[in-house]
Amino acid sequence: MSVPTTFPASELYGKQLLTALGTYWYYYFGDRDKLETHLTGIGQRRAQTYLDYLVTVGTISRFDTPVFTTENWYLLVLKDSDRNNVTNVYGQDDMTYGGGNFYGAPQTTEFLFPLPEDDFFGSLETMPTIYNRVLYPSKLWANGTDFDIVDDRRLIRFRDDPFASEYVAKRDVYNESGVLIDQEIGLWVYKGQWDLNLIYKHWAFAIGLLLESSEFYKDLMNAIFDGYAYGSNMLSLQTAISAMFGVPFVLEPVEHVEDIVEEPTRKFVITDKHAYEFLTAATILVSVGDTLVAGQELSDAVTLIDFAGNSPDTSEVSAVVLDNNYLSGGYFAALTFENTEVDLEYLGLDLDGKAVVTFRIQGFPGDVELFFEKAMEVAAREGKKTLAELLDLREGAPVTQPLPANLPTQINPFEFATAEIMRNHLWFLKIRTSALNPDAPGLGQLQYFRNIVPPHTSLLIFVEIAPTTDTMDLSELGDDDTPGVSEVTASFSGIIPTVETLDELSEAVVDAPSYQDAVIGVFKVKDTCR
Repeated sequence: MSVPTTFPASELYGKQLLTALGTYWYYYFGDRDKLETHLTGIGQRRAQTYLDYLVTVGTISRFDTPVFTTENWYLLVLKDSDRNNVTNVYGQDDMTYGGGNFYGAPQTTEFLFPLPEDDFFGSLETMPTIYNRVLYPSKLWANGTDFDIVDDRRLIRFRDDPFASEYVAKRDVYNESGVLIDQEIGLWVYKGQWDLNLIYKHWAFAIGLLLESSEFYKDLMNAIFDGYAYGSNMLSLQTAISAMFGVPFVLEPVEHVEDIVEEPTRKFVITDKHAYEFLTAATILVSVGDTLVAGQELSDAVTLIDFAGNSPDTSEVSAVVLDNNYLSGGYFAALTFENTEVDLEYLGLDLDGKAVVTFRIQGFPGDVELFFEKAMEVAAREGKKTLAELLDLREGAPVTQPLPANLPTQINPFEFATAEIMRNHLWFLKIRTSALNPDAPGLGQLQYFRNIVPPHTSLLIFVEIAPTTDTMDLSELGDDDTPGVSEVTASFSGIIPTVETLDELSEAVVDAPSYQDAVIGVFKVKDTCR
Protein backbone atom coordinates (compact mmCIF):
# COMPACT_ATOMS: atom_id res chain seq x y z
CA MET A 1 0.00 0.00 0.00
CA SER A 2 1.40 3.42 -0.93
CA VAL A 3 1.53 5.89 1.94
CA PRO A 4 0.54 9.45 0.94
CA THR A 5 3.09 12.15 1.76
CA THR A 6 1.29 15.26 0.50
CA PHE A 7 -1.11 17.52 2.39
CA PRO A 8 -3.58 16.76 3.85
CA ALA A 9 -1.83 13.48 4.59
CA SER A 10 -3.18 13.45 8.16
CA GLU A 11 -6.67 12.95 6.77
CA LEU A 12 -5.66 10.05 4.51
CA TYR A 13 -3.40 7.82 6.62
CA GLY A 14 -6.17 6.76 9.01
CA LYS A 15 -8.82 6.05 6.37
CA GLN A 16 -6.48 4.07 4.12
CA LEU A 17 -5.15 1.96 6.97
CA LEU A 18 -8.66 1.43 8.36
CA THR A 19 -9.84 0.24 4.95
CA ALA A 20 -6.90 -2.16 4.78
CA LEU A 21 -7.97 -3.78 8.10
CA GLY A 22 -11.23 -4.97 6.60
CA THR A 23 -14.96 -4.26 6.30
CA TYR A 24 -15.79 -4.90 9.96
CA TRP A 25 -13.38 -2.30 11.28
CA TYR A 26 -14.43 0.25 8.70
CA TYR A 27 -18.23 -0.14 8.87
CA TYR A 28 -19.22 -1.86 12.14
CA PHE A 29 -16.61 -1.23 14.82
CA GLY A 30 -18.10 1.00 17.52
CA ASP A 31 -14.99 3.12 18.25
CA ARG A 32 -14.12 3.60 14.65
CA ASP A 33 -13.20 7.29 15.08
CA LYS A 34 -10.72 6.52 17.84
CA LEU A 35 -9.24 3.67 15.84
CA GLU A 36 -8.92 5.89 12.77
CA THR A 37 -7.10 8.53 14.83
CA HIS A 38 -4.78 5.86 16.22
CA LEU A 39 -4.06 4.53 12.73
CA THR A 40 -3.44 8.08 11.50
CA GLY A 41 -0.64 8.40 14.06
CA ILE A 42 0.80 5.05 12.96
CA GLY A 43 0.63 6.21 9.35
CA GLN A 44 2.51 9.38 10.18
CA ARG A 45 5.29 7.31 11.77
CA ARG A 46 5.38 4.94 8.80
CA ALA A 47 5.63 7.87 6.40
CA GLN A 48 8.61 9.27 8.31
CA THR A 49 10.24 5.83 8.34
CA TYR A 50 9.82 5.71 4.57
CA LEU A 51 11.46 9.13 4.16
CA ASP A 52 14.38 8.05 6.37
CA TYR A 53 14.71 4.90 4.27
CA LEU A 54 14.98 6.97 1.08
CA VAL A 55 17.76 9.06 2.66
CA THR A 56 19.65 5.92 3.67
CA VAL A 57 19.39 4.44 0.18
CA GLY A 58 20.41 7.75 -1.41
CA THR A 59 23.64 8.00 0.58
CA ILE A 60 24.93 4.84 -1.11
CA SER A 61 25.70 6.92 -4.20
CA ARG A 62 27.47 10.29 -4.23
CA PHE A 63 25.13 11.37 -7.03
CA ASP A 64 21.96 10.58 -5.06
CA THR A 65 23.03 11.68 -1.57
CA PRO A 66 20.42 14.24 -0.47
CA VAL A 67 21.64 17.66 0.62
CA PHE A 68 19.06 17.85 3.42
CA THR A 69 16.81 15.37 5.24
CA THR A 70 13.05 15.87 5.51
CA GLU A 71 10.99 15.55 8.66
CA ASN A 72 7.27 15.20 8.08
CA TRP A 73 6.50 16.87 11.41
CA TYR A 74 8.70 18.70 13.88
CA LEU A 75 7.55 20.37 17.07
CA LEU A 76 8.83 23.94 17.07
CA VAL A 77 8.71 25.27 20.63
CA LEU A 78 8.86 29.04 20.99
CA LYS A 79 9.21 30.84 24.29
CA ASP A 80 7.93 34.33 24.85
CA SER A 81 11.28 35.19 26.44
CA ASP A 82 13.13 34.13 23.26
CA ARG A 83 12.23 37.39 21.60
CA ASN A 84 14.25 39.22 24.28
CA ASN A 85 17.32 37.25 23.20
CA VAL A 86 17.09 38.73 19.70
CA THR A 87 18.76 42.13 19.71
CA ASN A 88 18.79 44.99 17.25
CA VAL A 89 21.59 44.89 14.68
CA TYR A 90 22.87 47.28 12.05
CA GLY A 91 20.84 47.16 8.82
CA GLN A 92 17.78 45.56 10.43
CA ASP A 93 14.49 46.10 8.63
CA ASP A 94 12.03 48.67 10.02
CA MET A 95 14.82 50.46 11.89
CA THR A 96 15.47 54.17 11.27
CA TYR A 97 18.50 56.13 12.33
CA GLY A 98 17.67 58.32 15.29
CA GLY A 99 14.33 56.59 15.85
CA GLY A 100 15.01 55.89 19.51
CA ASN A 101 16.24 52.29 19.17
CA PHE A 102 19.69 51.10 20.22
CA TYR A 103 21.98 48.42 18.81
CA GLY A 104 22.28 45.45 21.15
CA ALA A 105 18.95 46.17 22.82
CA PRO A 106 16.10 43.60 22.61
CA GLN A 107 14.21 43.97 19.33
CA THR A 108 10.78 45.56 19.57
CA THR A 109 9.78 46.28 15.97
CA GLU A 110 9.42 42.71 14.66
CA PHE A 111 8.28 39.27 15.86
CA LEU A 112 11.62 37.48 15.73
CA PHE A 113 12.54 34.17 17.37
CA PRO A 114 15.75 32.08 17.18
CA LEU A 115 15.67 28.99 14.97
CA PRO A 116 16.21 25.71 16.82
CA GLU A 117 19.54 23.89 16.85
CA ASP A 118 18.68 20.26 17.56
CA ASP A 119 21.40 17.79 18.59
CA PHE A 120 19.62 14.97 16.75
CA PHE A 121 18.07 16.66 13.76
CA GLY A 122 20.87 19.14 13.14
CA SER A 123 20.31 22.62 11.75
CA LEU A 124 16.86 23.56 10.43
CA GLU A 125 17.29 24.99 6.93
CA THR A 126 13.85 25.41 5.36
CA MET A 127 10.22 25.07 6.38
CA PRO A 128 7.48 25.53 3.76
CA THR A 129 4.51 25.57 6.15
CA ILE A 130 3.70 25.59 9.86
CA TYR A 131 0.48 24.31 11.48
CA ASN A 132 -0.98 24.73 14.92
CA ARG A 133 -1.50 20.95 15.26
CA VAL A 134 -0.90 17.73 13.35
CA LEU A 135 -4.44 16.34 13.18
CA TYR A 136 -7.10 18.53 11.61
CA PRO A 137 -5.17 21.82 11.84
CA SER A 138 -7.12 25.07 12.03
CA LYS A 139 -4.27 27.53 11.55
CA LEU A 140 -1.59 27.62 8.84
CA TRP A 141 1.47 29.85 8.39
CA ALA A 142 2.92 29.91 4.86
CA ASN A 143 6.58 30.71 4.23
CA GLY A 144 6.96 34.02 2.45
CA THR A 145 3.49 35.20 3.45
CA ASP A 146 3.00 34.64 7.18
CA PHE A 147 6.66 34.13 8.11
CA ASP A 148 10.12 34.04 6.62
CA ILE A 149 13.60 32.87 7.58
CA VAL A 150 16.40 35.40 8.23
CA ASP A 151 19.26 33.16 7.11
CA ASP A 152 22.21 35.33 8.12
CA ARG A 153 20.87 35.64 11.69
CA ARG A 154 19.30 32.18 12.05
CA LEU A 155 15.91 33.68 12.96
CA ILE A 156 12.28 33.09 12.08
CA ARG A 157 10.22 36.25 11.56
CA PHE A 158 6.40 36.20 11.83
CA ARG A 159 4.13 38.75 10.24
CA ASP A 160 1.86 38.67 13.31
CA ASP A 161 2.65 37.74 16.89
CA PRO A 162 2.00 33.95 17.15
CA PHE A 163 1.42 34.31 20.90
CA ALA A 164 -1.57 36.54 20.17
CA SER A 165 -3.34 33.92 17.99
CA GLU A 166 -6.44 32.30 19.52
CA TYR A 167 -5.71 29.11 17.53
CA VAL A 168 -2.38 28.42 19.23
CA ALA A 169 -2.23 26.45 22.48
CA LYS A 170 -0.11 28.14 25.13
CA ARG A 171 1.56 26.75 28.23
CA ASP A 172 2.76 28.66 31.27
CA VAL A 173 6.29 28.01 32.52
CA TYR A 174 6.99 28.11 36.28
CA ASN A 175 10.24 27.99 38.20
CA GLU A 176 10.96 25.70 41.15
CA SER A 177 9.26 28.15 43.50
CA GLY A 178 6.04 28.06 41.53
CA VAL A 179 6.47 31.57 40.12
CA LEU A 180 5.31 32.20 36.56
CA ILE A 181 8.42 33.12 34.59
CA ASP A 182 7.60 32.48 30.95
CA GLN A 183 5.08 31.25 28.38
CA GLU A 184 5.64 28.90 25.46
CA ILE A 185 3.76 27.64 22.41
CA GLY A 186 4.21 24.58 20.22
CA LEU A 187 3.94 24.88 16.42
CA TRP A 188 4.28 21.99 13.99
CA VAL A 189 6.68 22.39 11.07
CA TYR A 190 5.52 20.35 8.08
CA LYS A 191 8.10 18.99 5.61
CA GLY A 192 10.95 20.87 7.25
CA GLN A 193 14.43 20.24 5.86
CA TRP A 194 17.40 19.66 8.17
CA ASP A 195 21.12 19.80 7.53
CA LEU A 196 22.95 16.71 8.83
CA ASN A 197 26.11 17.34 6.75
CA LEU A 198 25.35 14.17 4.79
CA ILE A 199 27.55 15.18 1.86
CA TYR A 200 30.61 15.66 4.03
CA LYS A 201 30.04 12.71 6.36
CA HIS A 202 29.51 10.21 3.53
CA TRP A 203 31.75 11.50 0.71
CA ALA A 204 33.45 14.89 0.87
CA PHE A 205 35.48 14.02 3.97
CA ALA A 206 37.71 11.87 1.74
CA ILE A 207 38.92 14.94 -0.19
CA GLY A 208 38.88 17.36 2.76
CA LEU A 209 36.10 19.50 1.27
CA LEU A 210 33.91 20.98 4.03
CA LEU A 211 31.46 23.67 2.93
CA GLU A 212 27.98 24.83 3.78
CA SER A 213 25.49 22.23 2.56
CA SER A 214 23.99 23.12 -0.81
CA GLU A 215 23.51 21.74 -4.30
CA PHE A 216 26.60 23.71 -5.34
CA TYR A 217 28.60 21.86 -2.67
CA LYS A 218 27.34 18.52 -3.93
CA ASP A 219 28.13 19.36 -7.59
CA LEU A 220 31.63 20.54 -6.71
CA MET A 221 32.31 17.38 -4.74
CA ASN A 222 31.12 15.22 -7.66
CA ALA A 223 33.27 17.17 -10.13
CA ILE A 224 36.40 16.53 -8.05
CA PHE A 225 35.57 12.83 -7.71
CA ASP A 226 34.94 12.63 -11.47
CA GLY A 227 38.41 14.05 -12.03
CA TYR A 228 39.82 11.25 -9.87
CA ALA A 229 37.68 8.50 -11.40
CA TYR A 230 37.83 9.41 -15.10
CA GLY A 231 41.07 11.35 -15.22
CA SER A 232 41.53 15.07 -15.78
CA ASN A 233 39.24 16.36 -18.51
CA MET A 234 37.53 19.54 -19.64
CA LEU A 235 34.07 18.33 -18.55
CA SER A 236 35.17 17.85 -14.93
CA LEU A 237 36.77 21.30 -14.93
CA GLN A 238 33.63 22.94 -16.36
CA THR A 239 31.44 21.16 -13.81
CA ALA A 240 33.70 22.35 -10.99
CA ILE A 241 33.65 25.93 -12.32
CA SER A 242 29.86 25.87 -12.61
CA ALA A 243 29.45 24.57 -9.05
CA MET A 244 32.12 26.84 -7.57
CA PHE A 245 30.74 30.08 -9.02
CA GLY A 246 27.09 29.24 -9.75
CA VAL A 247 27.49 29.86 -13.49
CA PRO A 248 25.96 27.15 -15.71
CA PHE A 249 27.29 25.78 -18.99
CA VAL A 250 25.18 24.01 -21.62
CA LEU A 251 24.29 20.55 -20.31
CA GLU A 252 22.87 18.56 -23.23
CA PRO A 253 24.70 17.56 -26.46
CA VAL A 254 22.41 19.80 -28.52
CA GLU A 255 20.02 22.50 -27.33
CA HIS A 256 18.15 25.33 -29.03
CA VAL A 257 17.61 28.77 -27.49
CA GLU A 258 13.89 29.53 -27.35
CA ASP A 259 13.80 32.67 -25.21
CA ILE A 260 15.95 35.06 -23.18
CA VAL A 261 14.21 36.69 -20.22
CA GLU A 262 15.53 39.61 -18.17
CA GLU A 263 14.15 40.38 -14.71
CA PRO A 264 15.19 43.11 -12.26
CA THR A 265 17.52 40.76 -10.35
CA ARG A 266 18.35 37.95 -12.80
CA LYS A 267 18.43 36.75 -16.39
CA PHE A 268 17.30 33.46 -17.95
CA VAL A 269 18.40 31.64 -21.07
CA ILE A 270 15.57 29.22 -21.88
CA THR A 271 16.25 26.36 -24.26
CA ASP A 272 14.18 23.37 -25.35
CA LYS A 273 15.85 21.34 -22.58
CA HIS A 274 16.73 23.62 -19.64
CA ALA A 275 16.38 27.11 -18.16
CA TYR A 276 19.75 28.64 -17.17
CA GLU A 277 19.83 31.43 -14.58
CA PHE A 278 22.37 34.30 -14.35
CA LEU A 279 22.81 37.55 -12.44
CA THR A 280 21.93 40.82 -14.16
CA ALA A 281 25.63 41.81 -14.23
CA ALA A 282 26.33 38.93 -16.64
CA THR A 283 26.23 39.57 -20.38
CA ILE A 284 24.39 36.85 -22.30
CA LEU A 285 26.47 35.60 -25.25
CA VAL A 286 23.75 33.71 -27.17
CA SER A 287 20.62 34.76 -29.02
CA VAL A 288 17.18 33.30 -29.62
CA GLY A 289 17.37 30.63 -32.29
CA ASP A 290 20.99 29.68 -31.65
CA THR A 291 21.98 26.01 -31.55
CA LEU A 292 24.08 25.16 -28.49
CA VAL A 293 26.42 22.27 -27.76
CA ALA A 294 27.44 20.71 -24.45
CA GLY A 295 29.95 22.76 -22.49
CA GLN A 296 29.28 26.00 -24.38
CA GLU A 297 29.45 29.23 -22.39
CA LEU A 298 26.22 31.19 -22.14
CA SER A 299 27.50 34.35 -20.45
CA ASP A 300 30.71 36.25 -19.82
CA ALA A 301 30.62 35.53 -16.07
CA VAL A 302 33.39 32.97 -16.60
CA THR A 303 35.50 32.41 -19.71
CA LEU A 304 37.47 29.18 -20.10
CA ILE A 305 39.97 28.86 -22.95
CA ASP A 306 41.94 25.75 -23.91
CA PHE A 307 44.84 26.98 -26.05
CA ALA A 308 45.29 23.49 -27.46
CA GLY A 309 41.80 23.65 -28.96
CA ASN A 310 40.83 24.41 -32.53
CA SER A 311 41.39 28.15 -33.17
CA PRO A 312 40.67 29.32 -29.60
CA ASP A 313 39.27 32.82 -29.20
CA THR A 314 41.94 34.71 -27.24
CA SER A 315 40.41 38.18 -27.55
CA GLU A 316 39.60 38.14 -23.82
CA VAL A 317 43.31 37.80 -22.96
CA SER A 318 45.38 40.99 -23.18
CA ALA A 319 48.71 39.34 -22.29
CA VAL A 320 50.37 36.43 -20.53
CA VAL A 321 52.94 36.95 -17.78
CA LEU A 322 55.57 34.23 -17.29
CA ASP A 323 57.98 34.14 -14.37
CA ASN A 324 60.78 31.77 -13.31
CA ASN A 325 58.24 28.99 -12.83
CA TYR A 326 57.81 28.90 -16.62
CA LEU A 327 61.15 30.30 -17.78
CA SER A 328 64.40 28.51 -17.00
CA GLY A 329 65.94 30.54 -14.15
CA GLY A 330 68.09 33.63 -13.91
CA TYR A 331 65.40 36.26 -14.43
CA PHE A 332 65.01 39.16 -12.06
CA ALA A 333 61.24 39.50 -12.68
CA ALA A 334 58.46 38.20 -14.91
CA LEU A 335 58.18 38.83 -18.63
CA THR A 336 54.94 40.00 -20.25
CA PHE A 337 53.97 38.77 -23.72
CA GLU A 338 51.29 41.05 -25.17
CA ASN A 339 48.42 39.76 -27.27
CA THR A 340 49.02 42.19 -30.13
CA GLU A 341 51.08 42.44 -33.29
CA VAL A 342 54.54 43.97 -32.75
CA ASP A 343 57.42 44.61 -35.14
CA LEU A 344 59.96 41.86 -35.72
CA GLU A 345 63.48 43.36 -35.63
CA TYR A 346 66.31 41.77 -37.66
CA LEU A 347 69.74 42.22 -35.98
CA GLY A 348 71.95 40.42 -38.49
CA LEU A 349 74.11 37.32 -37.94
CA ASP A 350 75.82 36.27 -34.72
CA LEU A 351 79.33 34.80 -34.35
CA ASP A 352 78.00 31.37 -35.36
CA GLY A 353 76.47 32.77 -38.55
CA LYS A 354 72.91 32.45 -37.25
CA ALA A 355 70.30 35.12 -37.97
CA VAL A 356 69.21 37.00 -34.87
CA VAL A 357 65.75 38.52 -34.48
CA THR A 358 63.95 40.10 -31.52
CA PHE A 359 60.57 41.57 -30.77
CA ARG A 360 59.04 43.66 -28.01
CA ILE A 361 58.61 41.94 -24.65
CA GLN A 362 57.59 43.86 -21.53
CA GLY A 363 60.02 43.47 -18.62
CA PHE A 364 63.38 44.61 -17.28
CA PRO A 365 65.79 45.23 -20.19
CA GLY A 366 68.29 42.76 -18.74
CA ASP A 367 65.61 40.05 -18.52
CA VAL A 368 64.47 40.67 -22.11
CA GLU A 369 68.06 40.46 -23.36
CA LEU A 370 68.60 37.26 -21.33
CA PHE A 371 65.47 35.68 -22.84
CA PHE A 372 66.70 36.03 -26.43
CA GLU A 373 70.24 34.95 -25.44
CA LYS A 374 68.89 31.75 -23.87
CA ALA A 375 66.74 31.12 -26.95
CA MET A 376 69.85 31.19 -29.14
CA GLU A 377 71.86 29.06 -26.66
CA VAL A 378 69.19 26.34 -26.50
CA ALA A 379 68.98 26.19 -30.29
CA ALA A 380 72.77 25.87 -30.63
CA ARG A 381 73.16 23.33 -27.83
CA GLU A 382 70.31 21.02 -28.83
CA GLY A 383 70.67 21.41 -32.58
CA LYS A 384 67.23 22.96 -32.98
CA LYS A 385 66.04 25.82 -35.14
CA THR A 386 66.56 29.38 -34.01
CA LEU A 387 63.67 31.83 -33.76
CA ALA A 388 64.61 33.32 -37.14
CA GLU A 389 64.68 29.86 -38.73
CA LEU A 390 61.29 29.02 -37.25
CA LEU A 391 59.83 32.19 -38.74
CA ASP A 392 61.43 31.67 -42.18
CA LEU A 393 58.73 32.09 -44.84
CA ARG A 394 60.60 30.16 -47.52
CA GLU A 395 59.23 26.75 -48.47
CA GLY A 396 61.14 23.51 -48.29
CA ALA A 397 64.38 23.26 -46.29
CA PRO A 398 66.43 26.43 -46.89
CA VAL A 399 70.17 25.95 -46.53
CA THR A 400 70.97 29.61 -45.91
CA GLN A 401 70.01 31.89 -43.07
CA PRO A 402 66.87 33.97 -43.60
CA LEU A 403 67.18 37.60 -44.57
CA PRO A 404 64.68 40.35 -43.60
CA ALA A 405 62.82 39.72 -46.86
CA ASN A 406 62.31 36.07 -45.82
CA LEU A 407 60.77 36.95 -42.44
CA PRO A 408 57.38 38.34 -41.40
CA THR A 409 57.35 41.99 -40.49
CA GLN A 410 55.30 41.46 -37.30
CA ILE A 411 54.75 38.79 -34.65
CA ASN A 412 52.26 38.25 -31.82
CA PRO A 413 54.28 37.72 -28.57
CA PHE A 414 51.32 36.10 -26.82
CA GLU A 415 50.78 33.50 -29.54
CA PHE A 416 54.52 32.81 -29.61
CA ALA A 417 54.64 32.22 -25.83
CA THR A 418 51.60 29.92 -25.73
CA ALA A 419 52.69 27.88 -28.74
CA GLU A 420 56.48 27.67 -28.23
CA ILE A 421 57.03 28.09 -24.49
CA MET A 422 53.87 26.50 -23.08
CA ARG A 423 53.53 24.14 -26.05
CA ASN A 424 49.72 24.55 -25.90
CA HIS A 425 49.64 22.99 -22.41
CA LEU A 426 47.79 26.00 -21.07
CA TRP A 427 44.24 26.74 -19.92
CA PHE A 428 43.00 30.22 -19.17
CA LEU A 429 40.10 31.10 -16.85
CA LYS A 430 38.70 34.62 -16.59
CA ILE A 431 36.31 35.29 -13.71
CA ARG A 432 34.05 38.34 -13.36
CA THR A 433 33.28 38.61 -9.65
CA SER A 434 30.27 40.91 -10.16
CA ALA A 435 28.48 38.22 -12.19
CA LEU A 436 29.01 35.25 -9.81
CA ASN A 437 26.21 33.69 -7.81
CA PRO A 438 26.57 34.89 -4.18
CA ASP A 439 25.20 31.57 -2.87
CA ALA A 440 27.94 29.54 -4.56
CA PRO A 441 31.15 28.53 -2.70
CA GLY A 442 33.17 31.19 -4.55
CA LEU A 443 36.85 32.01 -5.01
CA GLY A 444 37.90 30.44 -1.73
CA GLN A 445 37.81 26.97 -3.33
CA LEU A 446 40.19 27.65 -6.22
CA GLN A 447 42.74 25.34 -4.60
CA TYR A 448 40.69 22.30 -5.64
CA PHE A 449 41.41 22.99 -9.30
CA ARG A 450 44.76 21.31 -8.60
CA ASN A 451 42.82 18.04 -8.24
CA ILE A 452 41.26 18.39 -11.71
CA VAL A 453 43.75 20.13 -14.00
CA PRO A 454 46.09 17.64 -15.76
CA PRO A 455 49.62 17.59 -14.29
CA HIS A 456 51.21 18.66 -17.59
CA THR A 457 48.85 21.63 -17.98
CA SER A 458 48.92 25.07 -16.35
CA LEU A 459 45.73 26.94 -15.47
CA LEU A 460 46.08 30.72 -15.47
CA ILE A 461 43.29 32.47 -13.55
CA PHE A 462 42.41 36.11 -14.11
CA VAL A 463 39.97 37.54 -11.57
CA GLU A 464 38.26 40.72 -12.73
CA ILE A 465 37.31 42.64 -9.60
CA ALA A 466 34.95 45.35 -10.80
CA PRO A 467 32.16 47.11 -8.90
CA THR A 468 28.60 46.69 -10.07
CA THR A 469 27.66 49.80 -12.05
CA ASP A 470 24.33 51.46 -12.62
CA THR A 471 23.40 53.95 -15.34
CA MET A 472 21.37 57.04 -14.52
CA ASP A 473 19.64 59.22 -17.10
CA LEU A 474 19.88 62.80 -15.80
CA SER A 475 16.97 63.87 -17.99
CA GLU A 476 14.51 61.41 -16.41
CA LEU A 477 12.75 61.64 -13.06
CA GLY A 478 13.11 57.91 -12.32
CA ASP A 479 10.78 55.55 -10.49
CA ASP A 480 10.90 52.59 -8.07
CA ASP A 481 12.88 50.47 -10.55
CA THR A 482 14.85 53.02 -12.61
CA PRO A 483 17.16 55.66 -11.10
CA GLY A 484 16.67 59.27 -12.14
CA VAL A 485 17.09 62.89 -11.08
CA SER A 486 14.62 65.51 -9.91
CA GLU A 487 15.61 69.15 -9.40
CA VAL A 488 14.43 71.03 -6.33
CA THR A 489 14.82 74.79 -6.01
CA ALA A 490 15.91 75.99 -2.57
CA SER A 491 16.87 79.38 -1.22
CA PHE A 492 19.07 80.48 1.67
CA SER A 493 19.88 83.77 3.37
CA GLY A 494 23.10 85.51 2.46
CA ILE A 495 25.47 87.45 4.76
CA ILE A 496 24.03 90.81 5.90
CA PRO A 497 26.88 93.33 6.25
CA THR A 498 27.17 95.43 9.40
CA VAL A 499 26.41 99.15 8.81
CA GLU A 500 28.05 101.78 11.03
CA THR A 501 27.64 105.58 10.73
CA LEU A 502 30.54 107.92 11.53
CA ASP A 503 30.12 111.64 12.33
CA GLU A 504 32.70 114.40 11.91
CA LEU A 505 34.69 114.81 15.17
CA SER A 506 33.36 118.30 15.89
CA GLU A 507 29.74 117.10 15.60
CA ALA A 508 30.05 113.69 17.19
CA VAL A 509 28.52 112.66 20.49
CA VAL A 510 30.88 111.76 23.33
CA ASP A 511 32.23 108.12 23.04
CA ALA A 512 30.50 107.70 19.66
CA PRO A 513 32.54 106.73 16.59
CA SER A 514 33.77 109.72 14.57
CA TYR A 515 36.32 110.81 11.99
CA GLN A 516 38.62 113.84 11.44
CA ASP A 517 40.47 115.04 8.38
CA ALA A 518 44.24 115.21 8.90
CA VAL A 519 47.16 116.34 6.79
CA ILE A 520 50.66 114.91 7.22
CA GLY A 521 53.55 117.07 6.09
CA VAL A 522 57.06 115.73 5.37
CA PHE A 523 59.99 118.16 5.65
CA LYS A 524 63.68 117.71 4.88
CA VAL A 525 65.65 118.90 7.94
CA LYS A 526 69.30 118.35 7.05
CA ASP A 527 71.72 116.00 5.32
CA THR A 528 74.42 113.99 7.03
CA CYS A 529 77.59 112.86 5.23
CA ARG A 530 79.46 109.82 6.45
